[in-house]
Amino acid sequence: MGKLGIKTKLLVLIFICVGISFAILGYKNATNSYNSKFTLVKNKESNAAINISEYLDIYFKSKIVIINSIANELTKEDMNIHNKKIFELLDLGNSAGEFGLFFLGFSENGNEIKSGGKVLTLEKDNFDARKRPWFKKAVEKRDLGVTKPYWGKSLNTYVVTLFTPIIKDDKIIAVLGADIPLDLLINKVSNADVIEGGYAYVVDHDGEILIHKNKKLIGKTSKFKNNISKKDKGYIVEKDGDIDQHIFFSKIKTLNWDIVIKVDEHSIFDELDKELISTIILFIILLAIILSILFVFLHRALAPLKTFEEGLESFFMYLKGDKESVEKLNIKTNDEFGKMGKVVDEQMMLVESSLHEERALIENVKKVVQHIKDGDLSYNVSEKCSNKSLNELKDILNDMIGTVRTNVNSDLVEIRKVLEEYSKFDFTNEIKNPTGEIAKKINELCDIITVMLQTNKKNGELLNDNSNTLLENVKKLNRSANDTAVSLEESASALEEVTNTVIANTQDIQTMANYSSELGSAINQGEKLASETVVAMDDINEETKLIVEAITVIDQIAFQTNILSLNAAVEAATAGESGKGFAVVAQEVRNLASRSAEAAKEIKELVEKATSKTQNGKVIADNMIDGYKKLSTNVDKTTTLINSIFTASKEQRTSIEQVNEMITKIDHQTQQNASIATDTQNIAIGTSNIAQEILKSASDKKFNE
Repeated sequence: MGKLGIKTKLLVLIFICVGISFAILGYKNATNSYNSKFTLVKNKESNAAINISEYLDIYFKSKIVIINSIANELTKEDMNIHNKKIFELLDLGNSAGEFGLFFLGFSENGNEIKSGGKVLTLEKDNFDARKRPWFKKAVEKRDLGVTKPYWGKSLNTYVVTLFTPIIKDDKIIAVLGADIPLDLLINKVSNADVIEGGYAYVVDHDGEILIHKNKKLIGKTSKFKNNISKKDKGYIVEKDGDIDQHIFFSKIKTLNWDIVIKVDEHSIFDELDKELISTIILFIILLAIILSILFVFLHRALAPLKTFEEGLESFFMYLKGDKESVEKLNIKTNDEFGKMGKVVDEQMMLVESSLHEERALIENVKKVVQHIKDGDLSYNVSEKCSNKSLNELKDILNDMIGTVRTNVNSDLVEIRKVLEEYSKFDFTNEIKNPTGEIAKKINELCDIITVMLQTNKKNGELLNDNSNTLLENVKKLNRSANDTAVSLEESASALEEVTNTVIANTQDIQTMANYSSELGSAINQGEKLASETVVAMDDINEETKLIVEAITVIDQIAFQTNILSLNAAVEAATAGESGKGFAVVAQEVRNLASRSAEAAKEIKELVEKATSKTQNGKVIADNMIDGYKKLSTNVDKTTTLINSIFTASKEQRTSIEQVNEMITKIDHQTQQNASIATDTQNIAIGTSNIAQEILKSASDKKFNE
């Protein structure tokens, strides 16, 4: 080196320096480019996974809000297939959430109502909703859930079913379900912005594949489930044979599912390797050209070298963010350094312009995201740049904002404000100028709640008035029942006395019948004696005494009969209307008794005459025989009449006893009525309290009356 000239030394030195510098710069630039592009690919795929998961999360949240709203409304309805309100709510939910099918299964009998008005029953269709997997899972979980994908016959496609139990009084009375077709979700996942050779799919928390463009893989278990399920999002590298598989995943929090993007190493690194080789070749060619130019035009090339070096340093500082702007090299020579300087200046300006656009786009995204955080969805990302990936990210973000704006509302603050008022039972305000379906349905829900509250208030007032009227009538009924019970008790006591009197009369009449029988026997005996008088007049005195005694007995019987008939008449008078018939009979008995007494008196006179006229005994005996025959006839009639009275008295006794039993039954029934009236009064009081509660509940809520 010492023998070489300064030019040669400088040339060699410059060659060595330039060669080493270009080698280092090329390696660093290639490495940075390689790493930057690899990082960009990772960020792009990670963001794609996150964007899809957020889209699916919002999608299912909107569905869950609708199914929960419909479920809450159904808890207020009577659970039967004839309730038209249920049909309206199912159709409303199906249209609001753009479901494939909305349906309700009943726990009591397994019947099912579908949106569109179709009803399936066990008797008619041999269909039992309780045996369906979604029904069983809802009963098992007692909470909202989602089934795994299955082939839905009703929609003729793969679906998942959102379900939630309808619980009333801690008892599951029905299960509400909604089918979500997977075609839209499969297209969304399959058409995700994934690097060529990669693809996206969805797995559940157990690693089972739920959504995949290859439908044959649905239901299979992912090989990467263990590492995916532990984090909400991330990036891992897994071996699949000899090939590294790059896995990007993000959790769908609403359903505890994961969106997975799988890219093999060849899809990523083959393109990067090609670019790296091209870059190296380019740098080698560029180095050779520069060295050649330096060798030929050293004296012209050395002048702008410092400027070139400073310009490059300034440019790299700009790339690293240490400077705000790029300074041009401004090499004015017409040689290669001048041309290189011009090219570098142009490229630096292009890079500066591109970075400026990207930074402007990022700032625009930050502002839009801040508006979204504030609940304002009326802004879109409007900036553009030359970076295709950032433009695609911008389009995805704008699509997401537009979807939320269409399905929910452009102003989320207004929704939150109105819902906070609703949570405080204030239904006087609605969402102003709603743009989204959910906002419109919230307004419709407010109208439904207002109508319901108006109806509740009117029904409460009507129920309160009717319960007060019922309470007054029950009080009157209670007093009437108590008065009736007292009157029946007094009537039963009086009737019991009448019954005892009738029993005593019956016994007395029986005694009279016995006396009448004895009288008949005595008359027959007297007749026999009178007949024997014709044959044996010598015994007439003895027989006369017997006749006198018999007449005395007859007279006593007549006397007793008369007394008994008087007593019977008194008792009949005491009995009132029920004793009139008995009084007539008693009068007849008294008449017969008087006639019997008169007959006995006549017989006695005849006997006395027979005693004094023994000489005419035979004639008198014949007369006595005739008299005895008449007397026997009268006594027989009297006996028959007494027996009739006895029979009538027994029948009267039986009737009075039956009346007594009926009064006892009526008294018992009256007591039951009084008890029922008391229970009814308690029910009326309870009804009045319920009416007051309904009115209080309606008064506690604000709504447009």
